[in-house]
Amino acid sequence: MCNTATTIKKLEISLFHAAIRNSSDKLEKLLASDFKEFMASGDIYHKKDALLRLPNERPLQVKAGDFDVKLLTDESALITYRSIYWRGSSPKSYSLRSSIWRKNNGIWQIVFHQGTLCSAFKLAKANNETSI
Repeated sequence: MCNTATTIKKLEISLFHAAIRNSSDKLEKLLASDFKEFMASGDIYHKKDALLRLPNERPLQVKAGDFDVKLLTDESALITYRSIYWRGSSPKSYSLRSSIWRKNNGIWQIVFHQGTLCSAFKLAKANNETSI
């Protein structure tokens, strides 16, 4: 489990980085064919939407922590965490996030993500923070 948890956390964090977000090829490999995202706006995005939207977004700054990975089966895992994100000088957004990752043909892919806006907070586990 520990190795799987570390892998899932690293994969989730990789999605914060412009090198991944701006690459349709890398996103194609990380997002499952049936990927679905519930947006804070209430919109629902699928893989094709993410492949069109993410590579064109402005750079994102993220501070995330309080990661928790739960193995659902041998080939699926749920990760939850809190994040603070912003672009340039825009106001910071605080959210609770969750993703489900599934192993497809030996490769971990994200199949579901949801970010829910919430009140401002301080990340409790400083040793568990990621900032890019």
